[in-house]
Amino acid sequence: MLLDSEAEQATPHEPYRLTLVDDTYTLRALVADSWRAMYLFDLQKVADIDYVVGNWYVCTHPESPFLGQMIAARTGPGLRKTLNNGSFAIHRLGQASERVQLQSVDEVLRVLREEFGIRVPEHPERRQIIERLIAGA
Repeated sequence: MLLDSEAEQATPHEPYRLTLVDDTYTLRALVADSWRAMYLFDLQKVADIDYVVGNWYVCTHPESPFLGQMIAARTGPGLRKTLNNGSFAIHRLGQASERVQLQSVDEVLRVLREEFGIRVPEHPERRQIIERLIAGA
């Protein structure tokens, strides 16, 4: 994408655009006729250790949105698949999203395997953990 343009830019997915305010860029996607902010970033150099600290935070801090949830996303030509706990969706360009509430651990494991290419390893608490996530979806 061009950094020096706030115009709508075509991508293999939704149209995107960048806006710049006070040296901060916002990447926005046109989803369901609405521009949604996806990311904020700037062009300052970042030391490698800052990535280590940031990754550690999102993996361990009790308030991290990635702790205690199952989140997966995968893109393909003209579509995006998402899994949030037991809620599975396929978003196709120009079409209404298809949403399915997964009801069982076996369904979740099948969707992870077939739709995302993820094989969840055996673990003594695997079923209990996934059941808890489905119940909270």
